[in-house]
Amino acid sequence: MRKVLTLAAGCVLLAMAGCGPRDRVASVAGHDLTREDFEAFAAENLQPAASSARERLDALVNQEVAAEAARRGGMGQDLSMILKVRAFERDFLASEVLRTHFAKEISPSEEAIHAAFMQMNEKRKLRHILVKDGAQAQAIYQAVSRGADFGQQARQFSQDQGSGKAGGELGWQSAAALDPAFAEQAFSLKEGEISKPFQTRFGWHVVQCLGVQHADTAGLESRGEQVKALLQKSLAQDILDKAAREAMKKLPVAIIAESLDGDF
Repeated sequence: MRKVLTLAAGCVLLAMAGCGPRDRVASVAGHDLTREDFEAFAAENLQPAASSARERLDALVNQEVAAEAARRGGMGQDLSMILKVRAFERDFLASEVLRTHFAKEISPSEEAIHAAFMQMNEKRKLRHILVKDGAQAQAIYQAVSRGADFGQQARQFSQDQGSGKAGGELGWQSAAALDPAFAEQAFSLKEGEISKPFQTRFGWHVVQCLGVQHADTAGLESRGEQVKALLQKSLAQDILDKAAREAMKKLPVAIIAESLDGDF
């Protein structure tokens, strides 16, 4: 067993120390570039597919020469550069986790793309009443639910100076043009329905949907890839957030918010 462990340790040390002559494809300032470096570089498609192996190797060497010159010029010690490298590492590793472990989960179905397109391009004719106090919003909601004139209530109580004078009218709106928390509530309403009071960063709202304008599916073919990319981004963020919450159960994490006072 000791021989096996010794052999394994020796292999690790050799791997850490460098590579054999056959594995080297170039050397820049004493730093070896290996076949693995070359294959990883080529896989990034930094050169056209039609280029030869020698052309891709030249591109790799040129990149390493530029990097070595930057290091010798002190860029590797510059704080802003170090922070950029850290940010790139975080982004790259997160992307690799998604690519290798969650490829299926971040690939939306055709049905999901269609539903997202319809939702993104749907418009609602809305009016709302904005107040600062939840109790007042509840009183207004009860009043309009019993038949009080919504427009009159808006003119009398709404603190949205833009729409209040117009009876709370917001006109036709897309979800993308609205605050996300507001849009979530407004776009869940049926035509004619009045929302229960809900809170956003602006205050307390009572919203009524006056009309629904459904999307035209004719634009789906030309914008399908754009919608898919947006869905993938949203799904990826949800998965990363969930993975981070799970990882936090095993990793020591401390949020020192006081050090950022005034920046939030």
